[in-house]
Amino acid sequence: MRTFRVAPLALFAAAALVVTACDSGTMTGAKPGGPSGSTLFADQITVNAFNTILASGTSRVGVRVYPGTLTAARVRVRQGDQTNAPERIVSEVTALDTGSTDAITLSLGGIRVTFDATTKFEGWNDDRDDNDSAGMGEAGFVARLQAALAAGHHPAVVAMRQAPATPQGPNDSTFFAQALRLDDDADRPSIEMNVTQANLALVTTPPPDAWLTLLGRPFAIDVTGGKTTINQSTDHTMGAVPFEGRVTAVDTGKGTATLADSTVLQVVAGTEFERPDGDDDGSPLNTLAAVATALAAGDTVDAAGQGLKVGTDTLDVIEVRFRIRDNEHFEPMVVGFEGRVTSADTMSGKVILGDGTTIDVTDSTHFVTIYGGLPNLAAVEKALGDTSLHVRTEGLGKPVSTTEILALFVRFEADSADHE
Repeated sequence: MRTFRVAPLALFAAAALVVTACDSGTMTGAKPGGPSGSTLFADQITVNAFNTILASGTSRVGVRVYPGTLTAARVRVRQGDQTNAPERIVSEVTALDTGSTDAITLSLGGIRVTFDATTKFEGWNDDRDDNDSAGMGEAGFVARLQAALAAGHHPAVVAMRQAPATPQGPNDSTFFAQALRLDDDADRPSIEMNVTQANLALVTTPPPDAWLTLLGRPFAIDVTGGKTTINQSTDHTMGAVPFEGRVTAVDTGKGTATLADSTVLQVVAGTEFERPDGDDDGSPLNTLAAVATALAAGDTVDAAGQGLKVGTDTLDVIEVRFRIRDNEHFEPMVVGFEGRVTSADTMSGKVILGDGTTIDVTDSTHFVTIYGGLPNLAAVEKALGDTSLHVRTEGLGKPVSTTEILALFVRFEADSADHE
């Protein structure tokens, strides 16, 4: 039984960044003479200092909010080559619209993200060793998202786009996703965009101390109330590249963690281990020893962050978040299927695939008809009767047995046999 898969988003980010070589010998110890809250890679700053930075020109801000609010837990401001990185939003999805314009509505301020067939799509946990599927596409993405929402979940997504040449105006709410990934980072709603001073409005009687407007949504910056921390990345972060992936090994002696794609993450003086916000402190993986313990217990651990290249496959880590993958909460109890259809029976509602899998189609099955999808089982049966056509299917459903699936969402496509 195969699941859907597409190419990783890593190349999206890599293509957008110019990597600057750094002397690893400079990346040890705290930054001398820095203000309180300084590390090698970031200085903690005031709202007024933040305003001054934005007044100097285009800056990249990353805002992480407390879930369910538009109050910033942390604001990170970067300049230089960091403004070339893809802009991105991480949030749960509350609604899906497949009308004249395909769009998702996010819980993060009700932001609306549009997409189309040119968007690059990626599914849940596509780095699994047993995942050999060849591509999801828009139909597969829509089917997965519909299945999750129908099952009562609010799956998280990562929406990415190339940064525009000129920062988008603070009240312009449009965001077209050039890449979309179904994610399981629901406790980490955040947004990263390029801004200018026009996006920031200081408040004379805090709290909050200021409003940072992105995509028409006012994000509260509350340093006075102790809710928000503002960090400015230092010049030691020039040339930083993003990373993410599943952790396969940890060497506490060497201070390294290895990802499934063979990237080696090297913890150095100044590396920041991100912790959960609010009351969700659980058992944070804020040391490599804690990560090693989780792996030894059989947990799947994911890592995401930024680092500096110091070798072909090695990064000195600027900031990293390790977390245990929560598959049950974020993935509905469904499986994906795809393959060539060998027979279909409208009376019994059974569809047989080339690998012997039986797909049960009922009145509750949703047919995905975008981009030429066949509208019903009768159309599938008719297409199978045409020897010049081959019929393929993909979809999601509940497993009935090891060889039978009850279809929830399905798409059938008839194509010329010459294309097989």
